[in-house]
Amino acid sequence: MARNAVFVVTLSAASTQTVTVNYETVPDTAMPPEDFTATSGTLTFAPGQTSKTVTVPVRTSDAGQPQETFSLVLSDPVDATIADGSGLCTLPGDVVVDVYLDRFNILYTALHEPANGYFGPPSGAKARTIPYHCPETLINEAPDYGHESVSETASFWVGLEAWKGALSNDWSGYAAAWSSIEANYIPSAANQPTGAYTPGSPATYQPEGDLPSAYPTLPNTGAPVGVDPLYAELQTTYGNGRMYLMHWLIDVDGVYGYHNGDGGETGVYINNYSRGLQESSFETVTHPSWEDFSFGSAYGYLPLFNKNQPIYPEAPFKYGPQWRYTAAPDAEARVVQHAYWAHKFAAAAGSASSVATQDAKAKKMGDYLRYALFDKYYRKIGDYTEAATSDAPYDSCHYLVSWYASWGGEIPATVGAEPTWGFRIGSSEAHQGYQAPDIAYFMATGGGGYTPQSPSAGDIWLGSLYRQIEMLRWLQSPEGPIAGGVSNSWKGRYETPTDGRQTARFYGMFYTYAPVWHDPPSNNWFGFQVWGLQRSADLLLEVADKTSALAVEIRPNLEILLDRFINWTLDHATLTEGGSYSLPSTLSWVSATKVSGQTATAPNLEGVYEYLPTLDWDGTGSYAAFWSASTVPNPSLHCSVVESGVDLGVAASLSRLLIEYAEAKRRMGKFTTAIPGGSHTAQDCYTLARELLDRTWTLFKDSKGLTREEDRADYTRFADPAYVPATFSGTMPNGDAIAAGATFISIRSFMEDDPDWPQIQAYLADPTPENVPTFTYHRFWAQAEYAMACAAMHHYFGDLVGAVA
Repeated sequence: MARNAVFVVTLSAASTQTVTVNYETVPDTAMPPEDFTATSGTLTFAPGQTSKTVTVPVRTSDAGQPQETFSLVLSDPVDATIADGSGLCTLPGDVVVDVYLDRFNILYTALHEPANGYFGPPSGAKARTIPYHCPETLINEAPDYGHESVSETASFWVGLEAWKGALSNDWSGYAAAWSSIEANYIPSAANQPTGAYTPGSPATYQPEGDLPSAYPTLPNTGAPVGVDPLYAELQTTYGNGRMYLMHWLIDVDGVYGYHNGDGGETGVYINNYSRGLQESSFETVTHPSWEDFSFGSAYGYLPLFNKNQPIYPEAPFKYGPQWRYTAAPDAEARVVQHAYWAHKFAAAAGSASSVATQDAKAKKMGDYLRYALFDKYYRKIGDYTEAATSDAPYDSCHYLVSWYASWGGEIPATVGAEPTWGFRIGSSEAHQGYQAPDIAYFMATGGGGYTPQSPSAGDIWLGSLYRQIEMLRWLQSPEGPIAGGVSNSWKGRYETPTDGRQTARFYGMFYTYAPVWHDPPSNNWFGFQVWGLQRSADLLLEVADKTSALAVEIRPNLEILLDRFINWTLDHATLTEGGSYSLPSTLSWVSATKVSGQTATAPNLEGVYEYLPTLDWDGTGSYAAFWSASTVPNPSLHCSVVESGVDLGVAASLSRLLIEYAEAKRRMGKFTTAIPGGSHTAQDCYTLARELLDRTWTLFKDSKGLTREEDRADYTRFADPAYVPATFSGTMPNGDAIAAGATFISIRSFMEDDPDWPQIQAYLADPTPENVPTFTYHRFWAQAEYAMACAAMHHYFGDLVGAVA
């Protein structure tokens, strides 16, 4: 690979005259021609120009070479004086960029080493085909057990294998990841038997509650529900009525004791969150997705969530065996994102045929992912009291990547019989961290040649591209981070708020600081900022040097979003003494007291006052003002940092964002110029990314991968009550009682056999600071993200071997 040292020569201010200056390379310990190419010439600055670059070819390999230096020296200026006439380039010797390739390979090998335990189940037909959330078992952070797998895990695995293919042209692991997705995450025909689904009546409205104690809730057959405009087209395109989306949570080892519709007892589809905004992961009752009444109560686990007959005579339906799955759309988005880059990498290497099969699968997944762009019950966006009709079915499309999409149906009484009912729903709430404008671009008409097969898919994704970028701009705080999101169904009940947010909406949708998840608030984790905006940086990199009308149109908008966030992030990232670092970890979007003109007039469910938007936006306002880099559309959406610290996964994700942003800016010729709104440069992003990667490797690498000791004061919540209504009485498959007074651990007694349980037990008995348990976790996604960041550093900055003068 060709490598160059790039020197930037800058005037202190623009001149009205033509300025010239001579330059020449001067050897030091590095000598031409073996270390660099002797270079000389004259730079000419036309009136108004302030910056020029000099590119010097350097040795293509540092293998076996010492660190050496040479300089570029300026002389003989005309109509200017020289303030600093020498720039130094350091050839690093046997390290720097190539070390990132080494780290990728080391982590890749560690993740695939069976003894390290990253894949399960340990035996059987599916042995070691599903990546665990982490090899360790006793953990609760959405997945409530380490040997569960989430669709997020699969999405990072696809990215890891895409980069493996890019670096070695070995696509076998990439094919294996996709095979696992189809075999384990996307329910098979046996696990989603389709039948009498009616797209004209896709679901029955079920109101949501604020607290678990509000459940079970009563279905309302009289509430308006719109039409599903995707079903017929998808069935025609792909020849069946099944969904091609991933269920979000899998019990890999089958530790709970449930089973799938095909009888499988490992790789079992399960769910936990199902009861309102404030249901913590410590308050859930984990239940099977294939609900055939084998476990729980006489009617399985359904009476925890829904009021049906015969327990509730006033209900419109009887309890019946059913299956239901839920997709977390940002996982599908990340899969498609990584598949697109695999497509590009393979094509560049002349190996496009190696990924052609997976290309088709990724496009298909993107086709079905459109369900996440619709209101939960297909009601009109902004006029949610009415259902969308067959005359205008896309009135229910908000074009944003929402929190989930869900589907299910009846389990037939006999194997092979056709179900008599089914449902499909989207979600009314869209979180900023789930947005994926990059895949919208890839799959849009004219957006990179990755359009799915369905006739309408390209146009819908094109509309989504614009709407997603608009929402991120509408939600950007003056500080830089992006506020929570929007909802077409306030509190999940299509209510109209009265606390002030009703006066400033986004295409009629209400602002919410924490979409869907309030314990803890879903937008307080800095990682969601990085996850979401990494996809915006991904798109900026894709369009950085494109000349199409679409690329030219969206590029400055992406820059406006990212520039403000990048400046804030660089201001808040600290490289600490001792070789570590500190990044924001917990953010706040609220005030403890009302702030006139900025916050809600009433406290929210958590008893605090949300900062609220001031701009009502439906796309008809002034685009010039909306996209001005000097303004923020909603200046009262304030963000503050509550806590900072070390999170290895977030540091890796941030590094990847910084690398792609820096490379995009470099392609636009803005690598060393100040980012608008601050004094930082894209080169600073590259430097910080390297520091984060280097410090993580130095301090937190062990024989399995990357880990650090974590204090888990939140593990007092193992004793939290898991609300069970008085009308319910049943047992978990292992016999644990599900009844009033049950706790998280009492219905998961198998965890008490875990070797790490004694320290949690001691903490529950004496919850004092000195008893806080500590754990070291090797989260799969964090390992994969770090490896991908190293691969990106090697791939994009393999030519940057010296200091930029």
